Amino acid sequence: MAIDRPYHEGEISVQERAGLRDVALLNAKGIQPRIIPAAHPFLTGLRYFVLGRADADQACEATVLFGDAGFLSAQAEGSVLSVRCSSNEDRSSDPVLGPLREGDRVGGLAIDLASRRRLRINGVVESVTAEEVRITVRESYANCPKYIQKRIVEDVDGDVHVERSGPHANGIELTDEQRARIRRADTFFIVTVNPSGYADASHRGGSPGFVRIEDDGTIVVEDYAGNGMFNTLGNLASNPRAALVFWDFEKSRERLLHLAGRATLHFDDSGRRFRFQTEHWTDRTVAIPFRTRLLEYSRFNPEL
Repeated sequence: MAIDRPYHEGEISVQERAGLRDVALLNAKGIQPRIIPAAHPFLTGLRYFVLGRADADQACEATVLFGDAGFLSAQAEGSVLSVRCSSNEDRSSDPVLGPLREGDRVGGLAIDLASRRRLRINGVVESVTAEEVRITVRESYANCPKYIQKRIVEDVDGDVHVERSGPHANGIELTDEQRARIRRADTFFIVTVNPSGYADASHRGGSPGFVRIEDDGTIVVEDYAGNGMFNTLGNLASNPRAALVFWDFEKSRERLLHLAGRATLHFDDSGRRFRFQTEHWTDRTVAIPFRTRLLEYSRFNPEL
């Protein structure tokens, strides 16, 4: 949306239903048409980045990209985000990087789990090469630190820096192992698409078990109180297409489980939630030049 009209009808409808329209308008003052200078050092220190892509039919995919410090940088006075691509990554199996092309509408989330800082960066792909993705920034703004589990990055010895991404699989029905992985997750990322066809990436976190899976494979996630902007739920109110990505922190070589499908919103006296139906998945072992270690769960996580 234009900066002077920061919300679309889907977002406004959810804000009004939640009684948080005034809060949303106040927080909209933080939306900027470029990456502000104060955020530039934050970006260059990151080792991972969430990226979502919307296609011409307004379907979407989600992924997490990894690199050494400096692989992300704000350029051209914050109007361009540069993402340096790892030569160890199998781009063909990545549901976002594989089909990514100039002109694609993308949504990024720069997040540091250790400091619980996060910055949305949405825009249009300016160019794609084997070494770099350049994104023309359309809007950028910070989000609140709630529900982020504190994890630190630890470099590892050995050949992990030169290993290439491992095997991957594709499917429709979630396997028992994938269901178990999702049920124990305390973090995942979600990509949605606004009515103008732009992707948007966001974080969801909670205590293990906050993501539920019903017998038919439907994923159910309660919506916890946040900044009142309702970008994700507002997008879903306008377009049910969504993509989730689960980063498996527990394995010695981390895995990414990418899900794409449709979500519906549900409101009742107990709160808000979305229900997600997987249409297809990609399960990948990825080359990551570090490991993560959990230090503590967010004190804001509701009891289950």
